[in-house]
Amino acid sequence: MLHHVFLVAISVLALDSTAATDLSCASERSALLEFRARLGGGGGGGGVLESWSSGATVSSSWRGVTLGSRGQVVKLELSSLELTGELYPVWDFLPALQVMNLSHNSLGGRLDFSSSCGGAALVSLDLSFNRLAGPVREEVRRFQALQLLRLDHNGLSGELPRGLFELRSLVALDLSWNNFSGPVSSDFELLRRMELLDLSHNNFSGALPASNLSRMAALAKLDVSSNALDSIKVVEMGLFQQLRTLDLSSNSFSGNLPEFVFATTSLEVLNLSSNQFTGPVREKASGERRIRVLDMASNALTGDLSGLVGLTLLEHLNLAGNNLSGTIPSELGHFANLTMLDLCANEFQGGIPDSFSNLAKLEHLKVSNNLLSYMPDVGVSLPKSLRVLSAGSNLFSGPLRVSYNSAPSTLEVLYLPENRFTGPLPPELGQLKNLKKIILNQNSFVGSIPPSIAHCQLLEEIWINSNLLTGHIPPELFTLKHLRALVLANNSLSGSPVPLGISQSKTLEVLWLEQNNFSGPISSEVGQLSNLLMLSLASNKLTGHIPASLGKLTNLVGLDLGLNALSGRIPDELADLSSIQFLFLSGNRMEQRIPGWIGNLSRLRAVDLSFNRFSGSIPTAWSNSTLTSLSPSLGFCGFWVLFIILIRKRQKLLSQEEDEDEYSKKKRYLNSSEVSNMSEGVAWIHPNELMSATSNYSHANIIGDGGFGIVYKAILADGSAVAVKKLITDGGFGMQGEREFLAEMQTLGKIKHKNLVCLKGYSCDGKDRILVYKYLKNGNLDTWLHCRDAGVKPLDWKTRFHIILGAARGITFLHHEDAGDTHVSTDVAGTVGYIPPEYNSSCMATMRGDVYSFGVVVLETIMGKRPTDKGFRRAGGIGHLAGERVTVQELQSAIDAAMLAENTTASPTNAAEVSAEILEVMKIACLCCVDKPGKRPEMTHVVRMLEGVERRHSNGASNLVSPPSVDGGSKHFLNNVET
Repeated sequence: MLHHVFLVAISVLALDSTAATDLSCASERSALLEFRARLGGGGGGGGVLESWSSGATVSSSWRGVTLGSRGQVVKLELSSLELTGELYPVWDFLPALQVMNLSHNSLGGRLDFSSSCGGAALVSLDLSFNRLAGPVREEVRRFQALQLLRLDHNGLSGELPRGLFELRSLVALDLSWNNFSGPVSSDFELLRRMELLDLSHNNFSGALPASNLSRMAALAKLDVSSNALDSIKVVEMGLFQQLRTLDLSSNSFSGNLPEFVFATTSLEVLNLSSNQFTGPVREKASGERRIRVLDMASNALTGDLSGLVGLTLLEHLNLAGNNLSGTIPSELGHFANLTMLDLCANEFQGGIPDSFSNLAKLEHLKVSNNLLSYMPDVGVSLPKSLRVLSAGSNLFSGPLRVSYNSAPSTLEVLYLPENRFTGPLPPELGQLKNLKKIILNQNSFVGSIPPSIAHCQLLEEIWINSNLLTGHIPPELFTLKHLRALVLANNSLSGSPVPLGISQSKTLEVLWLEQNNFSGPISSEVGQLSNLLMLSLASNKLTGHIPASLGKLTNLVGLDLGLNALSGRIPDELADLSSIQFLFLSGNRMEQRIPGWIGNLSRLRAVDLSFNRFSGSIPTAWSNSTLTSLSPSLGFCGFWVLFIILIRKRQKLLSQEEDEDEYSKKKRYLNSSEVSNMSEGVAWIHPNELMSATSNYSHANIIGDGGFGIVYKAILADGSAVAVKKLITDGGFGMQGEREFLAEMQTLGKIKHKNLVCLKGYSCDGKDRILVYKYLKNGNLDTWLHCRDAGVKPLDWKTRFHIILGAARGITFLHHEDAGDTHVSTDVAGTVGYIPPEYNSSCMATMRGDVYSFGVVVLETIMGKRPTDKGFRRAGGIGHLAGERVTVQELQSAIDAAMLAENTTASPTNAAEVSAEILEVMKIACLCCVDKPGKRPEMTHVVRMLEGVERRHSNGASNLVSPPSVDGGSKHFLNNVET
């Protein structure tokens, strides 16, 4: 039914014979040349419209121009020509013009409909995907013949003009992706011929006048998604008898699901996602049996799914991110047309029904993040059409069953991490011939890796890390021609990590085998993996020399061979690693003078050669710079154990004398040139004094736990209060603890800033690495936001703003003053919710990544929710809140109610001022969190914007109260920031 709307240009050309004109062809030529002259860049003379010659009459040879039988312009088709400049109202001078399409350009300025002539014949006007701004004027009413009007994807604003509702011929109106505001007018009911109405992604607010809109008798599609609508006005039932698509998603609707929706029998597509609907899903499905697509994700729905069992025509069902419970109804197994079912992030129990084997069209089954405990046989009880099975983070236990000759041959993704599977990996996995990703990490699988997995010749990624696997890596895996990532870390695998035949794996980009029991030398064959980006063999039992062939890996970004027993020298061939950014060789037995070529690796951002037997001086290229050191965890692969730590090259850390006592080692370590350089201005404190000050590190004195260490409150002998951070330096996080110690010494030990916590001292005793900070008596931000004691008032807005601004200044200082290209957070970039999206494809930590994490913390500070909380997700999460078209209402609804309650005593004027200030800061945070790093502001710009907010509101900083400070034990990005 809507097809003719968007192809209206084809049919309207027949009308040109009746179009009257008062202008000569010369006048039309002048108008077109004026239009061209107003364009900028390549749109002007000599550009894409060079065929518009000033010395000739208008003809069909002019690009984009179509003439009617009387020689007048009836169609102007200039879409996607990269036109710039201001839009000139050429329609005023083309009286026979019926179709005008200027979409997908970069035209700016305001819509000018002020002329009283022209446009009478215009049937289709498409100005979408440009840069138009300002309001739509009342004079739009003069386009009485208009059937199609597209103004979407611009920057138009203001309320809709009354004249718009006088265009009674309109069949399709698209105003989406603008900044229109005000209510959705009840006058839409006057547009009785309307079939498509799209008001999505604007700032419309208030109630949706459903009854009025239903009087558009021909309306087939209504989209009001992504606005600030909060209620629905319904006077009568049985509305929208022709409506087939209804999208109310991403608003602030609340309460039970609207009754009129379920009385609309014509509906085929219904989207109610990302609202605040509560209560159960309807118990009866009468009149709803035509629905093919139902999306109610990210609400607060409760109860079970019994109310949906009558929707047997469903093809797409998304209920993710609610509070639904009970079991998954076996009746869903009779929905013959179902292709996608998403029940993730609910509280379903039981298991995946065996009846799902009947779903012959099901391609995507997603049930991750529930409480499911029964996983049926993948071969017997799952449909043969299945392409994606996502069931991670549940309670599945026992063996993973895959029956012979029954597994779904179409399966491409098997996603079952973070469960409780035990027993061996089933050899039958090899039957899944189309499998591209096996993700089984963080289970308890035992035994060896079955070689039959190599029968899945399309495999691209294998993630079986963090299990209890033993044995060798099957060499057959390296025959997979599409394999990009092999991640087997944190198991008990043995043998050679680089078996014979590995050179066949020409596509391999990530080889992560750390924390296993691999032994022996590293085969030189690894140098033939020409596409390798990341190689981690850390924390094994490797011996021998580093093979010189590694120098052939010119695409290598990260190399981690730390915590082995490698000896000899660093091969000079590694100087050819032109792409290397992270080089970790610590904790081995290598012995030589530090090679000077390491300082010439132009892209190197992180290096750790500590705990070897190196000698010599720091490379001159590093002498005045600080390198950012990352842990062995693979940012490329998406595992985040430790990120963004600073470390300086150490000259000589271990004695060449094997028999010296522990005290001598400690004394030499403390007197080493590097620690001496780093500790200038930072006092060494005797370990016995710290033992006494913390009551032998009593549990009663713990004030924080994070950053690979525990923080204790202590009183030193001079009476000063301090926070003592005892780092973990053995076990799985031992090297990270060593690195954090050096990182803190390198940064906080050398720089001073009022918004950074002060490092007062340090201590080394045996394996212990201890850092002593100024005690911040008011605690940390995490406690004030999420763990306040009963009766303690929440932080008010002024306090939170002071914290935000101070943190921004501290990070800016680290970015642009003494620290150069460095970063300060010790574990948050490795915490779900704070990680920039680009870290999924790159292991490089960046300053723009810091900006993203800062933006997350700002939103957390204002919302009072961690980014991993369900409440944060229902607010849309970072991806939505940082969207370019986020509405004011969405931001307002996300603000911490406890904080707002602290301002209830303020006058209405002051309350409005506070709300305006909060929204401005939230918008700044959203800018920090956009997906593309290049579009994020630098921290210096962030500070300027925040200071501008401070100047505009509430008499500036003079009214700010003294806030609680952030201690080193905080688990957040503000870990080392004092306000």
